[in-house]
Amino acid sequence: MEINYVEKKHTVTFEWKIKGLTSHLKSRSNNEDKNIKFKSPSFSIKADVKNLWELHLNFNNDPQSVAKDFVSIRLQSLINDCNIQTVFTFYVLSEAKRRINLRTSAHVFKSNRTCYEIPDYIEKTDQLMIQEELIPHDTLTVGVELEIFDNTTDVPRKKSMNQMAQDYKQLLDNKTGSDIVLAVGDQKFEAHKSILMARSPFFLAIFTSNMKESRESEITIPEIKPEIFKKILYSIYTDEVTELDENAEDLLEAADRFQLLSLKKRCEESLCKSVTVERAITILTLAERHSAKQLVDFVADFIVNNGDKVVETPEYNIMEESHPSLVLMLFRKSVSMKGYKF
Repeated sequence: MEINYVEKKHTVTFEWKIKGLTSHLKSRSNNEDKNIKFKSPSFSIKADVKNLWELHLNFNNDPQSVAKDFVSIRLQSLINDCNIQTVFTFYVLSEAKRRINLRTSAHVFKSNRTCYEIPDYIEKTDQLMIQEELIPHDTLTVGVELEIFDNTTDVPRKKSMNQMAQDYKQLLDNKTGSDIVLAVGDQKFEAHKSILMARSPFFLAIFTSNMKESRESEITIPEIKPEIFKKILYSIYTDEVTELDENAEDLLEAADRFQLLSLKKRCEESLCKSVTVERAITILTLAERHSAKQLVDFVADFIVNNGDKVVETPEYNIMEESHPSLVLMLFRKSVSMKGYKF
């Protein structure tokens, strides 16, 4: 068998605006630890919630420090157990939208939450605080262009799914040995109690309880579209799902209901890719309703970074009235991004 090693490169450009910089620096100039720190929202490659990064800026005010005259910048990995080769360029965006203060580095992130820091990134002078080119309208924009390289082993496979998944799919398709009928809307699906119980705590509770439904050969599953349930059933048997991106909202709701954690996680990742100004509030409320924490965090960061546009949408006005707790959460996140703590 021939094994090919393929190197893939993924690139993301992230720009972080720190508004009202001078007022933040003045208000926190008496900070006891003598450092004024800012942390960016997390960002990722292709909206992958498993691949998160942050930028940190540190205004060092310790007169004893060798870096007292500089602002440091740090690229922080939030990836667990990683071994990732990277090349990245830090820059500051000028008023004319030119990239200045470019610093390029290469680094291999090898363990949990490692970072790479340039301690002397910007010289901290009095002129910096008033320099219009670097801080137009009292807003400092710091960016990073990040390239990630990974080596993948390309091993030819005769089947796209492993043999066990193939066998279970055949069992579902042929209905051999099925012992339960699931009635969904105007459709009925034949299935196997043992497989449903092994894969879904929802069905385990039904079939091991003393309820009448646990002894029936047919049960009704309400409040779900037959076409969505068909995909859920397929996922239970094979751990795969078709047309995920097109049905991610319905599938997230169903995955949460049937307690299919693997599918729920994949739905969160799919929905991260679909976040826009117009859809942000809808996705945030959906994520909060179904306790999709990674998706909540990702969308909340997006909303805070695009707040001036999101607040103009009709969905935001609805959220203010119906979900005040989400508005408070967004406010807290916005303030914490500027370095304040509650």
